[in-house]
Amino acid sequence: EQRGIYVSTGSACHSREKKHSHVLKAMGLDEKNMEGAVRISFSHLNSENEIEEVTKRMDDAIRELRAFARI
Repeated sequence: EQRGIYVSTGSACHSREKKHSHVLKAMGLDEKNMEGAVRISFSHLNSENEIEEVTKRMDDAIRELRAFARI
C-alpha cells in the first residue's frame, strides 16, 4: 500500500479466509511457499508501463525485506 500497489495473500473470492489456495496446492507448492505467496491482479485496463512499475516496486520491496531480515 505504501507504494500504491495492492496485493493479497489469497484469492479475491476468499480474501477473508485464512485457508491456503486450492490453486497453489494444485501447483504443488509446499506450506512455506503457500504462506509467502501473493496475488496480483491485472486487467486489460493496465498499461505495460504500469506492469513494469509494479515489477520495479515489488523488486524494491523484496530487497528491503531481505535487508531487514538480515538485521
